[in-house]
Amino acid sequence: MKDMANSAMSQAHETQTASKTLEFPKGFDVQPLYRMLEELAYANIERMNS
Repeated sequence: MKDMANSAMSQAHETQTASKTLEFPKGFDVQPLYRMLEELAYANIERMNS
């Protein structure tokens, strides 16, 4: 059981990243989407560091 607890604890402190390629029609305004994603990422970091 102790090994499982240590494993869970170490996983909780690891940074996980992912990437996704999005394709949009020509002329599509992606600025609002990027702004929303940036705000979401910032809020997630703030929540993790609180």
